[in-house]
Amino acid sequence: MINRQHIHALISIAWLATSLFMLWLIPMSEFGYSVLMCLNFSWILYVIWKAERLSPFFLFMATFTFLFIGGRFWAELVMPDEFMLRRGNFFNEHYIKDALWKQSLTYVLLFLHLSTGGYLLYPRKQKGQPYFSLKRTDKMSIDIVLLVMFCLLAPFTLHDVFNKLTTAASGDGYLSIYQEQTENVSAGSGLIASMLYVFVGIALVYGKKSTKILYLILLSIKALVFILIGQRAKFGSMLLFLLWYFLRNKKVNIVKIGIFAGIALLVLVGIASLSIRQIGANDSVSSLYNLCGFFYQQGVSLTTFTSSQEIECYPILPYFVSFIPGIASLTSLVMPLPGEEASFANYLAYTLSPELFASGHGLGWTLLSDLYLYSGRTYTGFIILSVLFGLGCSLIEDKSRTSALASVIVAGVLMNFTFLPRAGLYTIIPLIVWILAVYFILMFLLKDFREVTLQQKAKTTTP
Repeated sequence: MINRQHIHALISIAWLATSLFMLWLIPMSEFGYSVLMCLNFSWILYVIWKAERLSPFFLFMATFTFLFIGGRFWAELVMPDEFMLRRGNFFNEHYIKDALWKQSLTYVLLFLHLSTGGYLLYPRKQKGQPYFSLKRTDKMSIDIVLLVMFCLLAPFTLHDVFNKLTTAASGDGYLSIYQEQTENVSAGSGLIASMLYVFVGIALVYGKKSTKILYLILLSIKALVFILIGQRAKFGSMLLFLLWYFLRNKKVNIVKIGIFAGIALLVLVGIASLSIRQIGANDSVSSLYNLCGFFYQQGVSLTTFTSSQEIECYPILPYFVSFIPGIASLTSLVMPLPGEEASFANYLAYTLSPELFASGHGLGWTLLSDLYLYSGRTYTGFIILSVLFGLGCSLIEDKSRTSALASVIVAGVLMNFTFLPRAGLYTIIPLIVWILAVYFILMFLLKDFREVTLQQKAKTTTP
């Protein structure tokens, strides 16, 4: 039976075909490109909202379309000719040539419509069920485990973030915290951060109220320190995570969400203006220019994607880093592993400018670049991976309404998921592997944890 979501998916295909026709055959100004892309962005957000309201996939697409990939287009739309839409990044500020520009926008449009199509067409079985519906007893051994892990993780996490803040404020500036990227990879780096997200996910699903609050406070402190350093996107991801967590099972109004997003954006820009990274910035420009400048700067991931396509050959190891947790650390135990060979992002920055890379600069990475490389740089492979991405997101969302394990995965990866347009699969898939490993270890060790999980499974299979 054809429903509204099927109709929206068909309209998206027609819109995609029309947009690609206009992109390749109709000459456009920078403002014209912005109108075309922003119309597509708005349609995609509309159909996702109509399908599932405030879902994790909606938040992902919001950051994709408004900030990391779409930010430059919105800045150009609001203030035409004030910003150079097709200027490269500070590693390569040359004007992006027509062939590369149109190819990149083609991939963006394909991903937008086909991942959304996969998301819409997945047959949901638990639609309308609440998220995190697991019922627990008053006393569970998992509470002790969560408290012990918090006591272990909190000191390491706080030491790490405040050490970064001290380093950035010591006179070397914001970039000093990234100068270690040029050094050889050390074993165990990143494990604490991964375990924090793993146990955040478990705590928010299984933990009692006080335990949940402890983990949320720790995450909030980490995000706040990072924005004081100058990492605005991480703080924004935290705000989106909190928005979703507290409103996940409530009826939400798009107008209220828009108001919250506007206030959060102003807070984000305001706090960021006080950060170490912004010391010495020009304060004489208008507030509107500052706001559009914020969107323009966040949209730099579009140029990361264009630059990533020009690198002919990447190291082999990063292809495995996206899927196997700790493989870079294990490799470093066997042989010296230069930082630039440990990830796609580092190799891209190093290749474009070894000098800037050595000083701590970087370009980050994008999900689009991952899909581009894993597809063999072909449109066919990219189309298949985009559809699978949408299907996978819809599957996990649907399962998380009745499955405790899927709920833990959603809670544990959501912050990284909203940041994915500016990062890569290496921030998501290895984390899911860690979650699965820890989850099944707890099932094996803790009887009441296992019983609650089985009761939850039995509940979902009851007619």
